[in-house]
Amino acid sequence: MWGEAYLYKVPLGKKIITLQYINPTAITPIMVNGVQTGRRIGTKVVKKDDIIAFRSPNPYGTGGYSPLMAIRKTLSIEWNMETRNEALLKNGATP
Repeated sequence: MWGEAYLYKVPLGKKIITLQYINPTAITPIMVNGVQTGRRIGTKVVKKDDIIAFRSPNPYGTGGYSPLMAIRKTLSIEWNMETRNEALLKNGATP
């Protein structure tokens, strides 16, 4: 399994006060003449150097979820399915 993770260096003046985790699906590169000049996090534009990227080698050359994000997504789906089934049975639905 391959994936990516990003940290944003949160500045206060010329100092970095904290590192903030960025969901890989929420970040997009900004390209100018084929060169990456920055990144967009939602509607916020940040300099390329303000992002720390951690990437696992991926032989297919595409991005993806990190292993922990994939497990989190799977567990979230399982939990939602269990919650739905419990609610159906609690409300007297026929299985």
